[in-house]
Amino acid sequence: MARLVVAHADWLVTVDAERRIFRDGALAIENDRIVAVGKSDEILSTHQADRVISARGKLVLPGLINAHVHNTQQLARGLANDCYIQEWLYGRVYPFEAALSPDEALLSSLLCQLEMIKSGATCFIDPGNHFPDEVAKAATQSGMRGVLTRSTMDIHSNPRGDLPRERFRESTDEALARLAEVIARWHGKADGRIRASSSVRNLYGASDHLIVEAKALAERHGLAMQAHAAGNHSGQVASLARHGCRDIERLD
Repeated sequence: MARLVVAHADWLVTVDAERRIFRDGALAIENDRIVAVGKSDEILSTHQADRVISARGKLVLPGLINAHVHNTQQLARGLANDCYIQEWLYGRVYPFEAALSPDEALLSSLLCQLEMIKSGATCFIDPGNHFPDEVAKAATQSGMRGVLTRSTMDIHSNPRGDLPRERFRESTDEALARLAEVIARWHGKADGRIRASSSVRNLYGASDHLIVEAKALAERHGLAMQAHAAGNHSGQVASLARHGCRDIERLD
């Protein structure tokens, strides 16, 4: 017996191999799995449920994936409106992150994930922060799927500015060790909903050694590798000034 049936959706978009779309569509859910999709009369006649939700006037589709979201920056909204990227990062957001407490990081992550769920996202990819444990704890509570990592940088000054002394400044070995700890602690947790990735936060803030070793860490564990790369003009200027090439050229 299915526990839940969502029926009478104006449009039900499957995105399956056949790209089926149903008018007056329905789906049946048993435990935590969708077990059937089709026309409402068919699903209602073959699946009795503890609860039936009417989706009249609604579009039903697979959950969206937010492919780049900083969970712990959610409470900083409005802090850096109308700023150029250099002021946004070094004058506003990095100091905000440096002052953040673990409890505040957890609240920020919970709010971020609540708002993602309300807008249709069921999975997120977080490109890095200093509170991956709090992001993971929030995902454990929210029920979302997520890919998380730890912010890793070992170059503390560049043409764009200086990193805050609190929390941000660490050696290459410290950054790699802490990243490895996060991977070991969280990859595959929450019944597989939480996955970890390797990362460097910004390429102009990472030495060649850090980038190579973070990539090697990803390969050892079969993980993805994340980095902010070629995101804006001033970042490319910083990479040219320090390394003599742009981000993608340097990665190659």
